[in-house]
Amino acid sequence: PIPCVPWQSQLWTLAVTQLRRYKMTIPRLPGHFTGTGDLLSALLLAWLHIDQGDLKSAIEKSIASLQAVLRRTSPGAELRLIPSKRDIENPSIAIPAIPLD
Repeated sequence: PIPCVPWQSQLWTLAVTQLRRYKMTIPRLPGHFTGTGDLLSALLLAWLHIDQGDLKSAIEKSIASLQAVLRRTSPGAELRLIPSKRDIENPSIAIPAIPLD
């Protein structure tokens, strides 16, 4: 995933393989958060394994989990992972990954 354009109200995430390309438009949450790239990478790796390589499902679940964690976290504070356990394990998909093919 490649997040970009951080100064606007939205972020775009691209998920690309040799066979598939997806884009997600994500609302930018106010504040600065540390560790989001590490968390997104870990979530994506886990969901790709669980969903047997389904990139669309994995990126949607990863972003949904990340957004839930960030909504619980005060800007500048440590990510609230433990209180977000349910959202990490069973994310509610609110933003679809749009195919770019």
